[in-house]
Amino acid sequence: MSYVLHVWEAPVPDSLAGAARAALEMGGDVVGQNPGFIVLAGRLTSRYPCPSVAPATSVWAGPVDGKTERRAWTIGISAEHERVIRFVVRQAIRLGLCVFDMQQGLAVLPDRRVFGTPGPVMTGARLPAPSGGDSLTRAEVHGGMRRLLQKVFAPLGYLRRDSVDGEAYRLVLPHGFVDIGVAIWEHHSSFSFSLFCSIRHARCVDIVEVFEDVAPEYRGRGACAIIHLDDIHPAGIDRIEVDGLLQFYAELSALDAVLRDHLAPLMAQCQSLEGLERHVNRASRIRSPKHSHVHYMDDIVLAWLVGDPEWERISAECSAALPARAVELRARIERLSAWLRTTTPVALASERA
Repeated sequence: MSYVLHVWEAPVPDSLAGAARAALEMGGDVVGQNPGFIVLAGRLTSRYPCPSVAPATSVWAGPVDGKTERRAWTIGISAEHERVIRFVVRQAIRLGLCVFDMQQGLAVLPDRRVFGTPGPVMTGARLPAPSGGDSLTRAEVHGGMRRLLQKVFAPLGYLRRDSVDGEAYRLVLPHGFVDIGVAIWEHHSSFSFSLFCSIRHARCVDIVEVFEDVAPEYRGRGACAIIHLDDIHPAGIDRIEVDGLLQFYAELSALDAVLRDHLAPLMAQCQSLEGLERHVNRASRIRSPKHSHVHYMDDIVLAWLVGDPEWERISAECSAALPARAVELRARIERLSAWLRTTTPVALASERA
């Protein structure tokens, strides 16, 4: 596994937290090629050649050419770590670049200020005494999550909304809404968080709420699908726990990619009935007594609304997947299915027009 350093020019941080934020949270922002990276790459490879030049002896974990349009350039080191890291730091700060070492929890600025505590790898680097580090706080966790959600979803039309136990954004649709939220829990010496999404399609919820016996005064608020982090995270992770500043920003950086590559496209798909139905009734969907059955009735109605001829099979599958104690929900599914057989989406729309 390679040793990673992040280098960037601006913003210049005033704390270890600021350095972690700049390197890990803001480092992926596309800002255009920084010419300083090209110059730095030339200096680094003049002493330690690229793998393409010396594949057997190169100290680098990958190409070192400085070519990136992102705010931060990530440099991977695979050999002679102490010597190479010190060389990278010296050359970078001479060019006015900041350096962040996430393995040691260390940041070095162009004016030679240091945040964090230099470990054994930096011994002999002849740097000034460190300015100290920052502990992970509730404000830091909420602020980091808020900035991440805003960066990814605000350009898509989502607006921030109040949340008691986390951060949340909502996209209002003609037929409902899409909510993106992060629930945050504070523990004795750590924080944990879980991402979830709620989607409401009025045509679906209006039917389900009748069979769920929701009182009229409470109708119009519920969602017809809730998508958790474990449903979109490539590793199937449900909850992420962090116990330090650097770990938090590393997880935030990884979550940025999950939001952009997986969640944002999925939410765009689920804004339509057809798109949401494709997701909730996908072939890979697992239904069993061990899994949540809260939205089984919504799954059935969504299939019926889009004209899926397999909706009765889905209904039977949902009933069979219920735990033995879910007697009332099983009866509701049976009543719902019996009613759906008596009408069609077109006929129902005509009645309500």
